[in-house]
Amino acid sequence: MTIGRSTLLLGLLVLTAAGGCQRKRRAGAAGEGGPRVLDMGISAATACAALADGRVLCWGDNRDGTLGDGTMKASARPVAVVGLGDAVEVEVGKGKACALKRDHTVWCWGALRPPSDAAPPEDVAPPRPLTPPEHDAVATQPATVVGYLAGAESITMNGDWNLCARLAGGEVRCFGYVNVPTRVPELQGASVLAAGPDGVAGVAQGAITVVDLRLPHRARTLTAADPIEAIDAIAVGTALCVRGARKGQLGIHCAGWTSDVLSTFTTPALATAPHTFALGASTGSFVAADGRLGRFGIGDVDRRAQTASGEAAGDGDIVAVWAGAHYSCHARSTSALRCQGALEGVELAAREATIRLP
Repeated sequence: MTIGRSTLLLGLLVLTAAGGCQRKRRAGAAGEGGPRVLDMGISAATACAALADGRVLCWGDNRDGTLGDGTMKASARPVAVVGLGDAVEVEVGKGKACALKRDHTVWCWGALRPPSDAAPPEDVAPPRPLTPPEHDAVATQPATVVGYLAGAESITMNGDWNLCARLAGGEVRCFGYVNVPTRVPELQGASVLAAGPDGVAGVAQGAITVVDLRLPHRARTLTAADPIEAIDAIAVGTALCVRGARKGQLGIHCAGWTSDVLSTFTTPALATAPHTFALGASTGSFVAADGRLGRFGIGDVDRRAQTASGEAAGDGDIVAVWAGAHYSCHARSTSALRCQGALEGVELAAREATIRLP
């Protein structure tokens, strides 16, 4: 997912219906004849869904074992990740995926990197047994990230192999940017995290802080005054957006990953329910209070932000939305997951279809 590094255009469709926009609960929606969706991760080539029964189902490209079904065969239909249960979150990156389980352990599969020869932080063991130390490898079934990310409360992943977790007590740890386990003290106590192309961003003490994890660490703060009470953060390519209240007004706050220019969009259409706001490569989505789906555009035009008004569409039963580079899904209250767009490396039956979750 690529967006210009120095510029960001966000056109936000403002709802005309009273009551504004509702965000989805992690509990998701019950699919027609299938389980509820708790969470989804979508990359340019693969989509994965964490279900209420603890399973993770994936579909799309599988050349790196990203589907986690023990094979390297692509599938246009959901297949179960082998041996993985009790999952509550799932993240998908380039050629790999990770899930957070109820016991606060992190499990990953796909094109995983071996531990680096570089020294890990003091008294912290590097993740294992992801791959043999001699070479990069493909894990077609999940392997636990032992020790280093144990106790994770939430995870975020972006790009090639950028995995970060917020642990109990507010500590933030990452693995993958320089192939070395890394503590991120700059984000201690962060309420939300979003992994980006070269590091991780979060909101701590009301300020948006972006940390470049390429050694040595470099951190910069995008907001110093008017603290943001953050709900969530999303990074797409080199764009970063944080949703939260500022001066009592709920809005979306966006910047290019390497830019210090922060654009803020406020509208009564946004609400506080989680997982009803998503970003793709060129568009974003949100769920309205009346259950309809709203969309907004993303681009890069001279660091200037513009807004556009419009109405949300749909039948009023949408409860959740997720997006990848060119593929997005939304869950309805009474029907199966509905997805549209394209996944690289696999031929889907249609540009828009209901995904049956076995």
